[in-house]
Amino acid sequence: MTATAPRQFLGIGSVLGTSLQVLGSNLLPFFTIAILTISPVYLFLYWWAWSESVFDLLSLWQLEIGIVLGEILLGFVTHAAVVYGTFQQLRGRRAGFVEIVLTGLRNALAVLAVAVVSTVLVMLGFLALVVPGIILATMYWVAIPAAVVEKTGVADSLARSSDLTRGHRWPVFALFLLFWVGQGLFDRLVESLFDFDGDYNIALAVTWLMSAAITALGAVVSTVTYYHLRRLKEGIGVDEIAAVFD
Repeated sequence: MTATAPRQFLGIGSVLGTSLQVLGSNLLPFFTIAILTISPVYLFLYWWAWSESVFDLLSLWQLEIGIVLGEILLGFVTHAAVVYGTFQQLRGRRAGFVEIVLTGLRNALAVLAVAVVSTVLVMLGFLALVVPGIILATMYWVAIPAAVVEKTGVADSLARSSDLTRGHRWPVFALFLLFWVGQGLFDRLVESLFDFDGDYNIALAVTWLMSAAITALGAVVSTVTYYHLRRLKEGIGVDEIAAVFD
């Protein structure tokens, strides 16, 4: 009788440890790209501080929703660039800033298409009693890396992410939860250290930097999760995955 190999599970600690190592080695390029990518949202807010005419066209809640969605979608463009830089780091190479940016730009439209569809589906899921939204967010956690690495379309990227996370969704959910809880705690910590009531410009600048850091970290964690899932489920190494960039 042949012994069956024990099933391997996605290691949360391994994913987080690798992600922090990758981010630490590429902090300046990833952070800079994130700042630049989400800059339209914050430049708009600076403009609004000087001109409130936008309220003639939009109510406050419409403006707030638009800003949040804009930042989320622009953050996915950062993700497109970070996928490349992360895989180069995982294979022991150091990608240049221009290489990372150009790769992100080449994949920006495809990534935005996946981001729009997945974000809409997750939002609809959250509106339907929250739980469906959490399930969909977990299923689509690695859709962006799949789109960048495997050059798949919207439907195929979402299906690929769903397939890769199947059987590992509890640890993926734990990563999702840790990321958002950590973001909330980080926000509280910064608010407790700085007095934002006196100066709108300083508050906005700090928020911009915080958001860029969180965007970069989220992109790295998602990409490292994708790599670990492919290694566990397909037995494929980082050099084979990253060969698409050669």
